[in-house]
Amino acid sequence: MKRFLSLALFLAVFAVSSHAMEDPFHGAIGLWHFADTANSTDPQCPLQIEGNVVLGCSLSETDSAESRLRGGDGYVADFSEGGYLNAGLGSDNRYDIKGSSFTWYLRLRDPSGIWNAPILSHIADDGRPVYRIYSSDSFIRGECTTIRNRWSPYTDAPFNDMRGESARSEWHDLILRSDGVKEQLYIDGRLYDEDFLLEDLISGIRPLLFGAEFNENQQIKEGFRGQIDTAALWDRPLSKEEILTLAGGPCKADPRQLTDRGDDASLQYWIPPNHHNVGDCMPFYAEGVFHFMYLIDKNHHGSRNGLGAHQWIQATSRDLVHWKHQPFLFELEKPEEGSFCTGSVFYHDGVYYAFYANRAYEYPNDDHTAPWQMIGQIAMATSKDGIHFQKTGVEPLITLPSDYARTNRDPVVFQNPITKKFHMYFTTSHRVVGCWAQAVSDDLYHWELADPIYAHQDGEPECPDWFRWGDKYYTIENHTNGYWLWSDSPTGPWDIPAVSNTLMPGITTVPKTAPFGENRRLICGWTRESGWGGHAVFHELIRHDDGTLGEKFVPEMIPPTDKPVIQEQNFNVKKLAWKLPQADIQVRMQISYPPEKRDQIRDLYFQFVEETVLNVSAHNRSISMGDYQLNRLDFTSGELDLRLILKDGIADLEVNGEKTLTAFFPQVDERELFLQTDQEENWHIRLFEVSPIKELE
Repeated sequence: MKRFLSLALFLAVFAVSSHAMEDPFHGAIGLWHFADTANSTDPQCPLQIEGNVVLGCSLSETDSAESRLRGGDGYVADFSEGGYLNAGLGSDNRYDIKGSSFTWYLRLRDPSGIWNAPILSHIADDGRPVYRIYSSDSFIRGECTTIRNRWSPYTDAPFNDMRGESARSEWHDLILRSDGVKEQLYIDGRLYDEDFLLEDLISGIRPLLFGAEFNENQQIKEGFRGQIDTAALWDRPLSKEEILTLAGGPCKADPRQLTDRGDDASLQYWIPPNHHNVGDCMPFYAEGVFHFMYLIDKNHHGSRNGLGAHQWIQATSRDLVHWKHQPFLFELEKPEEGSFCTGSVFYHDGVYYAFYANRAYEYPNDDHTAPWQMIGQIAMATSKDGIHFQKTGVEPLITLPSDYARTNRDPVVFQNPITKKFHMYFTTSHRVVGCWAQAVSDDLYHWELADPIYAHQDGEPECPDWFRWGDKYYTIENHTNGYWLWSDSPTGPWDIPAVSNTLMPGITTVPKTAPFGENRRLICGWTRESGWGGHAVFHELIRHDDGTLGEKFVPEMIPPTDKPVIQEQNFNVKKLAWKLPQADIQVRMQISYPPEKRDQIRDLYFQFVEETVLNVSAHNRSISMGDYQLNRLDFTSGELDLRLILKDGIADLEVNGEKTLTAFFPQVDERELFLQTDQEENWHIRLFEVSPIKELE
């Protein structure tokens, strides 16, 4: 039976693809070429012209050829003198889509480059959009409203992320697509943004309008002053191949991935474009390639009514300097997939195994009237190249008894080098106490539950990490920041070291690690300046002779700078001030002080205008930035070597090449820098150097 179903599905997909190659508008329930008022698929419902819209305007020979390449006829509707077009609701109200699957295609331009107007709309009587497309002066936005979304999912394409300076006034192929799980906005064949749906679209009785929309007072708002070549509506999601066809083919389409701005930016202090954030990081290294895998976030964990709707995506590099943004490892494809949570990748016998948790929701009753309940299930996807993964469909991998929590997440998998068995640690609670559940396997597919590990008694220890370095084994438990534990055995017991064991202290959240090359290990996480999800931060772990761990900057990922604008040597500190050309800078300080007086020395302050960025306190044995501190520092040498990077609102500090602290710093217009203390005779600056960080061209 399954064979026949698979064959039927293949034939259906092949039929759609074949028709798309012959007719890019196959199956459309509405098709307008704007040579006249006709709707090619619904002759009984012609357009109504309101105002000064002119139909049947001919294009230049070049533009006409581009129109015909995409199935157009070379004629357009011109809105330059005002007005709009009323398409009604179509025969049998066909434009009021039932369900939640649809695709809109528009080929359009605004020759003035102004935009900032409604483009297409179908509005419900309560003022909410069933679906609409509109523009501001900085982006094009698609939006729709579903029954259970707390707010209308929206998708943006910013003009400054499009190709070339002339993008604002050029022709664009726009597609707003929904597959019932995701609303996606494509411009010129490139996916720019997506948001997530819960159940069906709301219904509306207002007509479909081109170049206008009903405002909150149910009055017509117009203003589009461009041209529309072709518009089409389907009650199904177009395939990626069909989208490329409507963008003029693969050679015409923008090939960049969703996360690629096209500026070759380093991944240090990086954030994806267009409202997206870096969520939990899952770095991985194999076959000479460093994979920066992470949860891509929108709405700071708010999408899909708080489930997060996170998906795995990555950028890869062989040298940590040049990065390639890759497609999703695997995507949300079903309504019951609420979010793909943190996990890990394990490479074995030429296969990449990605272990993750599907945070889903379920209703306790059939009519969905009771509030949904969140559950978490461990799942797996596999790959031969580390780029393209396929979900196995074996879900859940592990079924836990009732004395475990229903939300099970954050799996990390490793192989015991002694027994050769595979072990999995994952976050949950056992008898209401937070723990790592543990499972054991011989083949990575079949898992048996073992005794849980109580890495921490204060809540659930999130996002576990495991690695071997030298003659020690290490785990990282995460409670906002990371805390490393160690053992002489690959499976514990896991002991707390007698030294400070915090990793990525400050604003960097739930860090995880991966090797790079033979004897290096990187650690990375995200900054929580605006809630859940933010910028990526990378540091490099160091291992001391006694096995304890420290951190330093990653040499390859230190932002490049221009020549120093301040370069002072050998002076005692008093209140000094310098004017700076920009806020993004790198500061190097080599400081001396009498170690025998460290209990009496007053603090040294490094300030931006009136905001303290850095506070060195010898008598407290600490260095602080804002609300965050490095404590238990060794001040007995009388020497400090500090490197401070201020970039994009992030302050990242390295102390003596072995400790780091990451915090926020104020983004101010007044770029004046102060260095001061109440006891200038005790603080001697051997080197004070400030260099502007190079801006991307």
